[in-house]
Order: sequence, then C-alpha cells, then structure tokens
Amino acid sequence: MVQVVILSLARLTEDSDGECVIPFRLSDESGSVLDQGVLSSKRIKRITISRDSRGDIKAFAGASSNPSALTYLTLELMRRDGTSMSCRIPLIGQFVTHTVDLVPDELPGWLRWAAADVDLSERARARFIDTRAHDVWGRLWTRRLSTWRPGSLRIEQEQRNAYAAQFETTIDEPSVLEIGGPELRSRFIVLPQGRIKVLLAPNNACPGSEDPLRVVVTRCSSSARNVLLSLLSINQNIYSADVTRELASDFDWDAIGQDTLSGCALGYAALRLGALDLFSQSDAETLFEMAHASSDAAILLTTRTIAEGTTDSAKLLRLLDVGIGRGLPVFGQSLSAANVAFDRLRRSADSINQKKLDTLAEKGRTYAHARADVSPFMNFYGCSPDAPGRSRSTGSTRHGTLHGATAAAAALMSSLRPMPWATLVCSEKAAVAPQHNQVDIL
Repeated sequence: MVQVVILSLARLTEDSDGECVIPFRLSDESGSVLDQGVLSSKRIKRITISRDSRGDIKAFAGASSNPSALTYLTLELMRRDGTSMSCRIPLIGQFVTHTVDLVPDELPGWLRWAAADVDLSERARARFIDTRAHDVWGRLWTRRLSTWRPGSLRIEQEQRNAYAAQFETTIDEPSVLEIGGPELRSRFIVLPQGRIKVLLAPNNACPGSEDPLRVVVTRCSSSARNVLLSLLSINQNIYSADVTRELASDFDWDAIGQDTLSGCALGYAALRLGALDLFSQSDAETLFEMAHASSDAAILLTTRTIAEGTTDSAKLLRLLDVGIGRGLPVFGQSLSAANVAFDRLRRSADSINQKKLDTLAEKGRTYAHARADVSPFMNFYGCSPDAPGRSRSTGSTRHGTLHGATAAAAALMSSLRPMPWATLVCSEKAAVAPQHNQVDIL
C-alpha cells in the first residue's frame, strides 16, 4: 500500500513575490521521523509512504510501523527562536493534502509576515503595558573615523497595536541598531544594508533575568536569495538537501549583484555541508571583491581559505582584521566562524603577530559572550557597539538625573555630538513608572 502526503504552506501576505519558509518534521504515531526539511509558501512538499520502499523521500526510513495501520501523522513546525508548534494530520485515503496556515484570522495584515518567526497566536500574546517592555526606544549607530557614533533612526511605515510594533528603515551603510528602555538592557543588532523591517513584541513568558522583548529583523526584498537567509539561520541540518540543490543548479556567483549578503549565507552553507566543489576558493574571492571587503565576506574568505589548507597565517590574520577588527559582521554565524579561525591560528606553528591575534580573538570572544538572541543577524548586549557585555544604567541617557559639573559636561557633549533617540513603544505604564536608574546584570 502506498499513501501520498502533500504538504503546503499558506502565504503569509498578499505579496505574490514574497516567500516564507519554515522547517518541519513529520513523524508517525510512535514518534519515528518519516521526513524533515523545509516547507515553502511557493512549493509543495510531496511525501510518499510505502511499505516496501525505504529510499523514497526517506519515508519510513528506520521505522517499523506498518503504513496500512497508521491513522495519523504528527507535523511539527519550528520557528527560528527555538519554539515549535505541532498538529495532527489524519490519514484518510491514498492522497492526503494538508495546508499549514500560520496566520490567525484576526491578525492584522501588517503583522502577518512575522508569523513564522514569533508565536503570534492569541494565547501567546502579551500587551506591552503588562511587561517590562512598556517603554522602548531606539537609535542607530554608524562608523565614523574608525569609531561608532550614534545617529538618527529614520522610522518609516510605522504600525502598532497593544502587543506588537513594526517599522521600516533604510540602511545605506554598515550600521548597528540599539534598542533599550528604562527597564531593558540595551541590545545591539548589526543590520544589513538595504530596506529593513523590524518587529517588536513583548515576551510574556520570560523570567525576570531574561529580555522581555522579542525583536525580529528582516530585509524587505522579493529576491529569492532572501529565502535562503531564513534557511541558513536555523541551527539544524534539516535543510541540507534544499541548500545543496540550490548550489548545484548552476548557481552563478557573479550574478549575486548587490545581494552579496545572501551569497555569504550560501557560502557558509556550502562549507558546512562540505561542498567545496560548489563553493570554490575563486568564488569566495569574487564574493569578497563584490562585497567591497565587507566583514562577512572577509570572514567567509578566511574560512574557505582554511578549508583549502593554506599555510599563509599572515593573510588569514589580515582578513580577520577586516572581518572583526575594523567592523562588525552582520551574520551571527560569521562571528562563530571568526572565533573558530582564531583558535586555528593560535595552534599554527607559523610566525604570526601574536599581539594582534590575541586582541582580535578577545574581541570576538567578548561579542560571543554578550549574545542576546537567536537570530540570523548578530545580536549582543552592552553599553555601545564597541563595548559588548559591559553593563550600564539602562535609560541613564534619557531618564537619569545629573548634577553639577557632570551635568554641565553632559550638556556640552550633547551640544557637540547629538545623540538622538526614537520612541518605538510608549505605553501608559511609562508615565507612572518610577524614574530611576536600573543597572544591567549580564
């Protein structure tokens, strides 16, 4: 007996060019995994369950159940923040069709794009006013004269309700978004260039030591390459077949154009899968040139050069200096790759600038220890982009009280170098909250 299960993912928005992807795992009644991979809103997933065929789309690989005796399957969907949702699929007839709809009926249209990233079901919703995220502000940091300096955050297309706030902004140069509040420790998110969409949602299930705010950042683009950013941000190997197929289908690295960040994501995937023939040293060098020596492309080239078996430690150190010494990578996986490269160089027998290596390695470790969230983009806590993990009084810049010479000095610095803030969430609770400084405890 052969049964066919056809899975599809309903579109999140009316944008026909957009695509949503989410990892899934399909299990039988005993819990044995029949298939796992990625569901896409543009492609159906066809799974054949056969009693005799073991190699047919991995259905029943290693399972001892009799397919004719099955009454239902369990479909588990995994979000990028590590949470999951599941549902039962009754097995009635030879062909079973099931469409996954992640969007509740009453969810506002402007919020639907984030349904695959955060749990927006009614039971999981919290109001900002009922959490420590009752007041949230933000500002943008850009690099000027080798130093991170605060600048204006231009908010566009703003939408909000009691349990979510969303806005868009355009990033023209390497930038870091700082998000904080009177009861929030400052979180920094390294942003990719281009049009960015940001979602803020309160986390009603977090203990007092965790961040009460969930933040989702995505690039606003209809490019098919962006779909792979979602795939590659997942810390599991269930997407291997999808990525390998993408890389093997005559992928043209020279045609990446302005979307070099997606090229970096694909390059990391190829290295993780050991597909060195699909991502050559020449491909990595071309991508580095097209990305204008970006931090992510520099670290990716370092990783690919190490995989090539190079003994030129000085070259690797120069690339890592571009990647983490002179800037910050966008991808969280770039930071992990850089720390692996530092450990590799430390064990190298070649003569190398040990002081520079130690400085860069310590910087990489500091950012890694200050990580703030599970996200494809690099997140960390701190008091400024160049001071990850260092505590400060939250809200001291906006809410603290200064006296005497300290106040005069602060006023002078403010007039010379304005530090603008943008209000992202301001609920009624903020008006009655006590105005005091709260020290971060990391």
